Amino acid sequence: MIKSEDKVFDTLTQYPALKEVLIKINPKFSQLNNPVLFNTVARVTPFSKVAKLGKIYINELLLELNEAIGEKEAFLKYVKQETFKNKDQFLNSLKKEQTTEKPKWIPTSDIEWEILDVRNDKTDPFLKLKAKSESLQKGEGFILIQKFEPFPIITFLERTGLQSYTIEENKEKFKIYFFKET
Repeated sequence: MIKSEDKVFDTLTQYPALKEVLIKINPKFSQLNNPVLFNTVARVTPFSKVAKLGKIYINELLLELNEAIGEKEAFLKYVKQETFKNKDQFLNSLKKEQTTEKPKWIPTSDIEWEILDVRNDKTDPFLKLKAKSESLQKGEGFILIQKFEPFPIITFLERTGLQSYTIEENKEKFKIYFFKET
């Protein structure tokens, strides 16, 4: 599994195909094709710095990379565990997800809110979701549809003051409701 502190050189040496994944995420990363830069700068650069340089949320970057090497589920579990400070809080959150009633702010009909279905997007939806969340006025919300429960983006948007609620309709369709209360 790839983590934020891992060095670019080490990871790309182990998984050479990830260079193309990085370039697809942000064309700036094509500089990795320069052997001098790759053998010097990439040796000391962690992915946390790469995310900042590419103006990408670190967990979104790591999700893409881990998905490319077949470690998506392990990464999502790791991020969720890291989000909580202790085991009890983590276990309580799992119970809450399974038993929580729908919040009163959920619209009676999905057509009341804008739906952002990113399941087939070719690019990272983070910037689109961030912009949408920033445009919300008090009492407004939107619905994100994704193939998985995107814990990194949920955590990020909750830290900006949005509330969220997830419904798993099936294994390939998650609806995440975001709401701006204040």
